[in-house]
Amino acid sequence: MTYPYTLSFRNDVSVHRKGGDIILTNGRISALRLKEPSPGLSAIVDSLSDKGGTEDALCNILINEDGASNLGKFYYHLSKLMEKDFLCRTVKHEGQCISTLEPISKYFQFKEQHIDSNVKYRISRFAYCHDENGRMVLESPLGHCRLVLHDWRGAAYINMLSQPCTVRDINIAFPDVNKEVVRQVFVFLFNTHAICEVDEDGNVAEEHNNALLQWEFHDLLLHARSRADRHSNPVGGTYRFMKKIDPLPAVKTKMNGETVELYKPDIEKLKKDDVPFTFVVEKRCSVRENGEDPLTAEQIGEFLYRSARIRKIMDAVPEKGLYSQVSNRPYAGGGAIYELELYLTINRCKGLEKGMYHYDPKEHTLTRISDYNDKLEKLLKDASRASARDYLPDTLITYTARFQRFMWKYQSMAYAVILKDAGLLMQNMYLVATAMNLAPCAIGNGDSDLFAEASGLDYYVEGSVGEFTLESKKK
Repeated sequence: MTYPYTLSFRNDVSVHRKGGDIILTNGRISALRLKEPSPGLSAIVDSLSDKGGTEDALCNILINEDGASNLGKFYYHLSKLMEKDFLCRTVKHEGQCISTLEPISKYFQFKEQHIDSNVKYRISRFAYCHDENGRMVLESPLGHCRLVLHDWRGAAYINMLSQPCTVRDINIAFPDVNKEVVRQVFVFLFNTHAICEVDEDGNVAEEHNNALLQWEFHDLLLHARSRADRHSNPVGGTYRFMKKIDPLPAVKTKMNGETVELYKPDIEKLKKDDVPFTFVVEKRCSVRENGEDPLTAEQIGEFLYRSARIRKIMDAVPEKGLYSQVSNRPYAGGGAIYELELYLTINRCKGLEKGMYHYDPKEHTLTRISDYNDKLEKLLKDASRASARDYLPDTLITYTARFQRFMWKYQSMAYAVILKDAGLLMQNMYLVATAMNLAPCAIGNGDSDLFAEASGLDYYVEGSVGEFTLESKKK
């Protein structure tokens, strides 16, 4: 059986000839070696590298070069190319490309979906369009492929599908387009998991799936695109900005403001005399009541020293694969990069004036960057509401991320790991606060725009990614 679309290599497929062999590679380090290919198979590779061709056209190339008796080899190699996700499929109208289906995952399997011209379909709430290198691309975190929209008509079909409509409706709206072309676009949309069949009540299958029903669009997209399976982007430490942008240093440049020296506890003494680890783990909990007495500057100093200080800085050693400064701290951090910064909004503390402070983990000091004002009070009120309190917390610790510090090295997974790092720091703070008999509480959400206004930081350069309150414990 042949299909009305054109087959061609994906944009990232490279063809190398070595000896009498042809070696094919793609951007995901997948490779296929064609050992001493026949003239027909070699000509097919050239065709797929150029404009491609329909299955019938590729068969004719092989028959003309090698004879009909070799068709079995053609289909064997075609299946291998599809298995390796080297091929994309393009539907055309009068020579004009309408849309191209590109695999983006090793789990992709193309299905020739039956399309009933009288059944209504609707765009999935998980589907989205975006620009990619000058191309309009339609994707969904539900799928293992993407659809490139070359022509305005493809985009118009997507717009019509925002409401339930049939293939017949689109044929009527675009009478100049071949009906088979429209049907094939729908097949592509199904393979992309971008459309759903609408039942008689106007509902789609997604709305009857309890698992999908509870996923929000942005959560599923982050999950799918920050893992290694449902996309073709490089993942991990790719250092894609090396030699383009200088990496940020391990320690942020000191901010302007009054500097406060903090108390440093005797760590060696604590190693001997501190409460047992299992006791701390078992007693750890969120505390939403403060004590009558406020926290002291000494307690804050000990808390920050034990939970977040820099113990050691290691400079870049490119010959050993270390291309930027890293550090060692009391909590775990992805790649030892430690992109998180701490800002303390002080409402009530003996020894510290009200206001906002930045913590320097290397010098173990606080820099007062803002007097107490309406924005800081709003941050405290938001934290109070988020933690179901009827009073303003004594101290709000806001975690920010110097995003580019982490993104300079890591790709695809960067923001997801930043959130994991924030979770690691939160747990460490919980354990330290419990050991010190203080009242800790992580906050589930915060207003990053408000924090940017209050701190004067650029939302896209260093934004808030977590909040944590710390107070004295009620006796």
